[in-house]
Parts: sequence; C-alpha cells; structure tokens
Amino acid sequence: MEKIFLYLDTGSDLFFSLFKERGEVIDTFHVEEKKMAMKVHFYLHHFLTKNMIKDINSLDSLYVAHGPGSYTGLRIAYGLSSILDYFGIGSSSFYYHHLLLELEYPCLFLTKAFKGEYFLAFSEEGVLREMLLKESEIKPFLDASQKKIFCLTESDKAFLQKSCFLVDEAELIRPFLFKVESWPKLLSKISSRNLLPPFYFREAELEFRVSPHGK
Repeated sequence: MEKIFLYLDTGSDLFFSLFKERGEVIDTFHVEEKKMAMKVHFYLHHFLTKNMIKDINSLDSLYVAHGPGSYTGLRIAYGLSSILDYFGIGSSSFYYHHLLLELEYPCLFLTKAFKGEYFLAFSEEGVLREMLLKESEIKPFLDASQKKIFCLTESDKAFLQKSCFLVDEAELIRPFLFKVESWPKLLSKISSRNLLPPFYFREAELEFRVSPHGK
C-alpha cells in the first residue's frame, strides 16, 4: 500500500493536505479561522474522518510548516506535531524560505515581519541570506534584485502591488510548492526530521521584549 502523508500549515490560515508518496493529492482543506486554537482539532478530525482515516496512526508521516507566519498559528502547528510525535507519527518540519535553496533560478521571499518591517530571504551562491527591511527600503532593493518574488500571504502580495508596483511578478509560495513537479521530493529536501522551533524574525529576547509602562 502506498504511503499517506499529512501536510499541516497554520502559519497564516488553516491548511491541511493528504497526499501519497508520489505526490498525488488526496484532499485538501483550507479555511481562514481567527480562533484557530479552539477549532483546529475539530477541523483536523473532520478532515481525516472525511477521508476514511479513522486511526491517525495509519498516517506514515507529517510534514508541518514552522514558519514564517503568525506566531500564534505557528505555536499551534508546533503543538500538534509534538502531540503526533508522541503517538509515534514522525514529523518533518520546514521553513518556507528554505525552498529558495532548491530552485534553479534567482528568487527571493518576502513577508511582513511586524514592528514596521518586512522579512526578506534570498539564495546567493548556494547560501540563504536573510534580512529585515523597513517598508521604505523594499522597493529600491527589489528594483535592483532582478529576482522572482515569492510571498507568504495575500496581504504581502497586496503590499507589493500597491507599494512596489509589482502586479504580476509576486507569487504565493505555498500554492507554488504544490505545482512543482515531484514536489514531495522537494519537500523532503528542505525538511528536517528533527522538530524545528517556530520561526521567529528576531532573537526571542528582542521579539518578545515588553517595554516598561509609559515608555
């Protein structure tokens, strides 16, 4: 029997996919859910039951996106993959922008990074470069980069269209991944068998530092 895998992404919305080892997608589920933590288990149970998977242990493995994305959403994915790992379902986790290392043409990844900044990543001579830029710094950088642009969310794409006049060039990275020929092999290349932590744009002590009241 061909192996069946579960793909899980809660970084910006709720997305599940069941697929076979050779890449055939069995089913997908996508919903924009603000109270994701309260409903993710219900949605996952409904999705698996719909596809005749009565025992979650019948899954061969889990692929889970650990960022970039909403920190709350990423913690949900991390918690779910930790639970499934406890029940013996191996998890392979990955960061979306690591996909750039496997593509054969120049490209970059962009998404909003909070605190008035955007996160950019690009491959340069086989090395992944990461940086944070202010909104005012992005357009000159993109004009000079001459790279294909991927972004994480529709709001990222809208920002590029409005501020950088990029109407058609930007592409959402998750749908792109599923269009790549032999995408499960590509996914396995960028994934770690160890449970990666949720991706933070900055060091934790800087990202979550609380300013003193009134300052």
